[in-house]
Amino acid sequence: MWLGKILPMNRNRSASGSAFVTTATLSFEDATKQRDLAIRNMVAAIANHDFVNARQYSDEEARLKEVLEGLQSASSATYRKPA
Repeated sequence: MWLGKILPMNRNRSASGSAFVTTATLSFEDATKQRDLAIRNMVAAIANHDFVNARQYSDEEARLKEVLEGLQSASSATYRKPA
């Protein structure tokens, strides 16, 4: 019971749904801009000793980095010549 007081309960999550948030498809340029913005916000949050938000921006930056790597691998697979 005490654990329920300190841990937030997410009762709106569907049991069959994925834990990941689905987003609209980003272009490579948009993802790069959003990643740069997340890095700037993270640095500003650290400078203001706002480490909770800095961690959130860091997580967002890491997620966008993976998105960019996926976009790069998808575009290189598209332009690869058949053997």
